[in-house]
Amino acid sequence: LEWDIAAFQIDRKDFILNVAGQYVGAGGTVPTDQYQNIGGMRNRGIEVAVKSDQNQLFSMDVAYTYLDAKFTQYDNFSLLTGVTRGPLANPTYTKYNNSGNVIPRVPKNKLFLAARVKPVTGLTVTTEMNAQSSYFVDEINQEKIGGHTIFDLIANYDFSTGTNNGMNWNLFARVDNVLDRTYYNTARGAYDRNADFTYDAEDLSIVVNPGRRYSTGISATF
Repeated sequence: LEWDIAAFQIDRKDFILNVAGQYVGAGGTVPTDQYQNIGGMRNRGIEVAVKSDQNQLFSMDVAYTYLDAKFTQYDNFSLLTGVTRGPLANPTYTKYNNSGNVIPRVPKNKLFLAARVKPVTGLTVTTEMNAQSSYFVDEINQEKIGGHTIFDLIANYDFSTGTNNGMNWNLFARVDNVLDRTYYNTARGAYDRNADFTYDAEDLSIVVNPGRRYSTGISATF
C-alpha cells in the first residue's frame, strides 16, 4: 500500500470581496457594487490517501479530505430584502459581520473510493464513490444544503496496434451517477429573490445535477 498524508493551513489577506455584500446588486438606492481587497480567509485541513497496486487483479484507492474554511475578516456585508427595482422599490438592508463564518459552498468532509478489477488483460472495470458532507450556501451561514453520495461505473480497455510505432488505443465507457441520485451541483444565496422581505431557502439560486449520464469514446497515444 502507498500512503500520502498532508496537513495544511492557507491564510489569505486582502481577499477580493464585494464592498456592498454578496447579495446586493447595482442600481437605484443600492450601495456601491464594487470589488475591493477587503477580506481575509483561512483554509485549514488534512488529506489522507491510500493506494494499492493497480497491476493486481483487485486494487483500491481511498482519499479523504477534511477542510475547515472560514472568513478571518468580512466585516462589511449587507443582505438585501424587499423590492429592489422599479417604481415600487423599497429595499431593506441588514448589516452583518461575517468574520469567523464558514466560507459558503465548501463541505468540511469529502471521501473518494475507487475499487478496480482486471478480469482479463487490458480490461479494467472501476466503481467510484464520491461523498461529501453538507455545506452553507450563503456568507451569513443561514441556509444549508445536505450532503450526498454518488457512484460511477467505468470500463477501460487498452490495446496496442501491434506495430513498431508504439501507438496504443484505449476504449472507454462510463456511467456517472449510476443510481440517478438527485442533488445540487451548486447552490447559492443571492438575495431576497421573491421580494417578500424575508431571506430564506426559497431565495436560493441552484444548479441541479442532470442525473444519470452515459459516455463512451476512444483515444490513442503514441
